[in-house]
Formats: sequence, structure tokens, C-alpha cells
Amino acid sequence: MSVIEPFFTALKSGDPDRVLPLIADDAIIVGVRGKADPRLPIYGTYRGQEGMRAFLGALRTAFDTEAFEVDEVLESDTLGFASGRFRHRVRHTGRLFVSTWALRAKLADGKIAHYLFFEDTAALEAAFGVSTAEEAA
Repeated sequence: MSVIEPFFTALKSGDPDRVLPLIADDAIIVGVRGKADPRLPIYGTYRGQEGMRAFLGALRTAFDTEAFEVDEVLESDTLGFASGRFRHRVRHTGRLFVSTWALRAKLADGKIAHYLFFEDTAALEAAFGVSTAEEAA
């Protein structure tokens, strides 16, 4: 049973209620970095379907998506990978955030049990006008 392609189809619909059935009740969702940062609302770790709803809400609040492309998807019964590219406009700065991206998802019982998204965090922080470089050192 495929999970990753239906996940992105549901995500592109803009309706969180189409996404949530693909998320395990106890899923771990890592929004780029596990540690939350109030200046970067997509950073943080979210849990379960309501966590995914909160993460999707943070994305909608932060960005106007101008383009989101899925270029490749690989999936087994327990692991899914996808990659692509996007262009978002950061709402509060008006700056453009352009990046390639990758997703690694652990799958269980036909649902996403662990979601980890990778993107250009330096470009993200520049688009938001913040830097976490000092904190990472």
C-alpha cells in the first residue's frame, strides 16, 4: 500500500482532514529541526495527528506557497523517501524561500509513523530574517 504519494496529494489539497488519516496516532513529526524556535514556527517536534494538524497550520501561517514539486518517491512497507523543490513567500517578511527538499518517513500499518523533512535551513532563516548559527555552535 502506497503512503507517500497519497500523502503529498492530500497535502497539496490544502485540507488537513485529508492528510490526517495517513498519520499514525502516535507519529513523531519533526519540522526540519527537532528543537522549537518561536522565530521559526515550523521548527519543532509534533506528535500524532493533532501534531500534524498543528505543523500544517504553522506552514500555512508562515508561507504563501508559490510552487511545490515532488520529483522522486521511493517506498517500501516500512520506509518512504521523497524529494523535490519548492518556492514559498514568507508572509511576515515578504522574502522568497527557495529550496530543494527531502522527506524520510518511517511507515507502519500503512501510515506515517515518523516524519523528518530536510530543506535548506540557511535559506529558511535568511527568508525569516533570523539566524540560529550562534545557538548551534
